[in-house]
Amino acid sequence: MTKFLLPFGAHLSDTRKICSAPPDRASTSALPPRPHKSATAPRPDPEFPTWVCAQLATIPALQSRPMFGAHGLYSGQIFFGLVWRGTLYFRTSPATVADYDAADAPWFQPNPQQAMKTYRAVPAAVLAHRATLVAWAERAITV
Repeated sequence: MTKFLLPFGAHLSDTRKICSAPPDRASTSALPPRPHKSATAPRPDPEFPTWVCAQLATIPALQSRPMFGAHGLYSGQIFFGLVWRGTLYFRTSPATVADYDAADAPWFQPNPQQAMKTYRAVPAAVLAHRATLVAWAERAITV
C-alpha cells in the first residue's frame, strides 16, 4: 500500500506522493522555510514537508503518514519524527537529548496542556546541512 503525505491545506483528492517521490534537485539545495512560531503567524510553508522528505530521501523505507493534523515520519515501521506546523521534530533518547538541550530545542507541544518530551524540534543549524540532518534522523530511528 502506497502512503501519501498531503501538504498542509491539501484535500484528500490531492495524490502527490511526497516521501516516496524521488528528491527534486531544486528542493534539496535551498534552505527550508522558516518554522511556524505562533498561532497568529502566517500558516507554515506547505512545501516544508516535501522539503523534509527530499532531504531525508536516503533513509531506508522512508514514509510519511498523516496523523492528527501532523505528518508522521517512518523508516519502515519505526516512527521517528513528525512535521507539525512547519517544524520538524525527532524522537530523542537519553543518549541524544543533550544535543537538543545544547541547541535549546523545544519539546513537541501540540497544545498548552500536553508536551511530548521525547520529541524535540530539530535545530535550524541541523536543518541547514543535509548530511547532519540525515545523521540526526538515523539517531532518532535507532532510539
